[in-house]
Amino acid sequence: MKDAYDAALGRQFCTYCKIYYSTKEANQHENTNAHGTNAVNQLGRGFVEIESAIQSRIKTFWVMNDKVAIDVVSFLEKIKEKLVEKINEQVSSNNAIKFNVVLIAKFEKGENDKLDASFKMGNRRVLQANNVVLAIEEAYAALLKEKSEFQAKGSGWALAKVIGLELRINKYTPLRGSTYWERNAPSKN
Repeated sequence: MKDAYDAALGRQFCTYCKIYYSTKEANQHENTNAHGTNAVNQLGRGFVEIESAIQSRIKTFWVMNDKVAIDVVSFLEKIKEKLVEKINEQVSSNNAIKFNVVLIAKFEKGENDKLDASFKMGNRRVLQANNVVLAIEEAYAALLKEKSEFQAKGSGWALAKVIGLELRINKYTPLRGSTYWERNAPSKN
């Protein structure tokens, strides 16, 4: 009876979290750490697709940190091979992509203050599979720089745990060039 009531209200059921949410809350729910964790726990380790939109032109993947006492650099190095594989897979199926990554970590200040912080980098284009490793190294450098700037602001926040990494893939269709035809020079009479 409750299922019919929620359906009548236009609410969606999350099979990973076992809860109903309104369509207005869909984006907010799918971006929670709990949703990502539940999806990974049910679908397995490695990069798990947690969101897809616009006929799969946009995809979001999530990989969770399964070790509590791991620093950011170690976590990024641990998942690097899987990240390269996932991006290569997307490049081969889409020809060209834009991607960005979001690192999510838990920080603590003192005993009672906790904060989930996310560090992201701008979109990177990958047109061929042989450019993936360089693009990932640039992405890692951007993430580490943003994390360092966050901690260097004198905030007093210390890294407690790396929660995971979100990989966002956008199918990329570059503008097509047109042919340039030079006009004939005016005739000389």
